[in-house]
Amino acid sequence: MREYSGVIERVDFFVSYTQADRPWAEWIAWQLEANDYRVLIQAWDFRPGQSWAIRMREAADQAERTLAVISPAFFTSGPTAAEWAAAFADDTTGSDASYVPVRVRECKIPKLLKPTIYIDLVGLEIHDAKEALLAGVAAGRAKPKQEPAFPGATTSAESAVEEPEPTFPGDTPPIWNIPPETARFEGREAPLQQLNARLAGGGRAAVTHAYAIHGLGGVGKTQLVTRYAHLHQDEYDVGWWIRAERETTGLEDLATLGMKLGLPEAAGSDQPALVAATLEWLSRSQRWLLVIDNAPDPDTTRGLLPQAGRGHVLVTSRANADWDEIGAHALPLDVWKREESVEFLQARTERAEPSEADAIAELLGDLPLALAQAASYTNTKKIGLGGYRKRLLNDTGGLLGKGKAGDYKDTVASSWLLAFEQISDSPETARLLDLCAYLAPERIPRELLDQALAPNGQDAAGAADDAIEQLLAFSMLTPAPDDTLDMHRLVQQVIRARHQTEARDQQVADAALSLLNGTMPTEVSDATSLQMMRRLLPHALAATDRACEQSQLVASVFTQVGVVLQTLGELPAARAAQERALKIKEAAYGPSHPEVAKTLNNLGLAINDLGDLEGARAAQERALKIEEATYGPSHPEVAITLNNLGLVLEGLGDLEGARLAYERALTIKEATYGPSHPELAKTLNNLGLVLVDLGDLEGARLAYERALMIKEATHGPSHPELASTLSNLGLAFKDLGDLEGARAAQERALKIEEATYGPSHPEVARVINNLGLVLEDLGDLEGARATYERALKIEEATYGPSHPGVAITLGNLGNVLRGLGDLQKARAAMARTREIFLATFGDEHPLSRQATRLLAELD
Repeated sequence: MREYSGVIERVDFFVSYTQADRPWAEWIAWQLEANDYRVLIQAWDFRPGQSWAIRMREAADQAERTLAVISPAFFTSGPTAAEWAAAFADDTTGSDASYVPVRVRECKIPKLLKPTIYIDLVGLEIHDAKEALLAGVAAGRAKPKQEPAFPGATTSAESAVEEPEPTFPGDTPPIWNIPPETARFEGREAPLQQLNARLAGGGRAAVTHAYAIHGLGGVGKTQLVTRYAHLHQDEYDVGWWIRAERETTGLEDLATLGMKLGLPEAAGSDQPALVAATLEWLSRSQRWLLVIDNAPDPDTTRGLLPQAGRGHVLVTSRANADWDEIGAHALPLDVWKREESVEFLQARTERAEPSEADAIAELLGDLPLALAQAASYTNTKKIGLGGYRKRLLNDTGGLLGKGKAGDYKDTVASSWLLAFEQISDSPETARLLDLCAYLAPERIPRELLDQALAPNGQDAAGAADDAIEQLLAFSMLTPAPDDTLDMHRLVQQVIRARHQTEARDQQVADAALSLLNGTMPTEVSDATSLQMMRRLLPHALAATDRACEQSQLVASVFTQVGVVLQTLGELPAARAAQERALKIKEAAYGPSHPEVAKTLNNLGLAINDLGDLEGARAAQERALKIEEATYGPSHPEVAITLNNLGLVLEGLGDLEGARLAYERALTIKEATYGPSHPELAKTLNNLGLVLVDLGDLEGARLAYERALMIKEATHGPSHPELASTLSNLGLAFKDLGDLEGARAAQERALKIEEATYGPSHPEVARVINNLGLVLEDLGDLEGARATYERALKIEEATYGPSHPGVAITLGNLGNVLRGLGDLQKARAAMARTREIFLATFGDEHPLSRQATRLLAELD
């Protein structure tokens, strides 16, 4: 072979290629120079500091012929595509053979090149490839000192150590223990492209490039790196798989690599020396791939990595850790997208059942291993996707241990056993793991877990940090927005299935319920308490659904859930929760227990808000009867029920009955609490409402002002408790003729409500409605119309189209539309108002009669 140095004035061939085909280009260049051709190739002749564009132009000028290494990538690369098009334009007949295509991969030849005869190496063995290349072409610089190894040929360990001739693309490298890939590779094209882009970007000329793929067991980490290794095997001379879950196996696999390399240290029995020599070899070598599989953490992995070298490292781990510590770019691998899951199940089972596949994917949380098990079980048992779904619903935990997923040795259940065993060493971490299995899988608030581990009476903030860190490290939990955490639903299923006795299951379920029972607020004191209600509600619902028995604790949580749902405006759900609580309490305590009365009280409020006023009265009267029999007629619990009963009676039009109920409640509370207790303010507020309806405006104003004074003294000027009283006081001012005072009161109330509940809550709608009444009296009919329409939108979204609260707002809107002269819309609004009132109260109710009269006036 001839060696050249300095500037080459004239060469036989310039080898043109894309980086994807660099192994082919170097192999071809070596064969040509071995046969006395002079060659220019970017890999060997373009040196640091030179201008790439100038060197490319010089290469084209210096070369007698351009040899193009063609593949699918060649025709999509901008520089090479322009290059072959220009070359063809210079020699359209091909008579001087100045442009010689060499096809190395299956690809579609563009029309411009189809007339040109090309050298075809696709599918040839090395001997035939050499002959085809040389037959086809017959008509100072920094190149390697030794002939590159033939890629794929079996060579001695010594030749591997000495950086052999570049591998013949397509063959398995001589030193290779990468496991065979599974028969099918689905759902991971995007992360595969990320891996390729990351490792291809300058990896051959840089210190070791590493990528850490982490995620839950069964998410497909091993399959992803195996696929990458086999796709790119022609880029490596060495590919080695290291089992890193234990330090002993990791060091053993590195030592075995040293033996395969034929290192001198392999002759002895000193494993540490052989491991060190292997890492040293990697540090001074190139074209190698290490897969560090199932690494526990970055610290453990560091001892398995070379300090330098021009190879690539792929790390798989369940640990969500700081992989930057070892210079590895982290790639979190998530579950499949739903469409990928559905496509996979149907393809693997050869069953076109998209709805069943979707249902199974939902139940399995789109976890690839679980879906593979499902397909395997379905195919083996010949039951179809519908059959598997039914079995999954009946025995999720059991099925997660069945159905072998191809060559994968573990099932979903067994793949997490090691993590469970290690977590059990920490009682606090194990406790949190169990608790999370009984909550909703998404958005578990960190503050709830803090509360679970906080010592009594101490600040809970940060109490669970260490335990959460360990669960994150094992991917049992994953970070989620707003300082919350997610747990895959199958992890929850497996954890619950591991509770071997019903007593243990009940113990953990009760712990979750007790935690929520003591944490979830049931009154809105500010925006923070409302936010906490929203954050904890899904977990309370999940905990009650997963409770092992219908205990008193379950009933207590259901009662709180009902109150929270009602506060959030989810009224049908609130009623259902209170009814479940009532059923459990009646079974536990009997029908006449005061605990039953408490739930009846809450149920009555929910029913009242839904417009079932007769049902609400029945519930409140039953509660009152139980409490009077239990406590006597002057107990504060009796006063609370009287207050709620007054609300129902007022809605039914029994104003005198409502006034008597409020005044009796007020007497009991004053005797119990004194004249300035916040409990009095609630009843004073309601008493003001009925006094307005009875025409006693001055009495109503005095009641509201006293209630407001008590609330401001107790809660401060911006508490949501003030808003209802301010709004009611505003209406009293309106009726008394103080319209500016009325508007100021309504606007202050609205500001408080919006700051607490947001812009779309029914409490906000109530104040908006009252503000509309004031604006209407002020003559601002367009302003009133806008407020009524906003209130109507909120109420219809909350209560549905047939609620009496919707009817009241519609009636107000109809009046202002009539004032604006839009009689057609006014008539439609009033007709709908009358229809709702008739359906709710009957034709003798004052509201029904008033709606009938107003509609007749419009007609």
